[in-house]
Amino acid sequence: MCGHHVNSVSKSAYYHIRALWHIRSSISEDVAKMVAFSLVGSCLEYGNSVLYGSTKKNISRLQKVQNLLARVVTSSFHLSSYTLLHHLH
Repeated sequence: MCGHHVNSVSKSAYYHIRALWHIRSSISEDVAKMVAFSLVGSCLEYGNSVLYGSTKKNISRLQKVQNLLARVVTSSFHLSSYTLLHHLH
């Protein structure tokens, strides 16, 4: 169950991240944050209870999605993911 949920969320998230990447240069960071959370962040948050006790592999896959989203929103690919997530929080 958990693996199927992670696959579905990851696939959907990467689709929306690619779409956001195409328009990112045309919008401000604040707008990008709103779009990112409404399209991807909400998907990552939904069903968190399903992930309780999940494998490290599944959690790692979702963390990669979140890290890429932070990079696209900030248009920064040279800083660490931790720094970017801290900046966005």
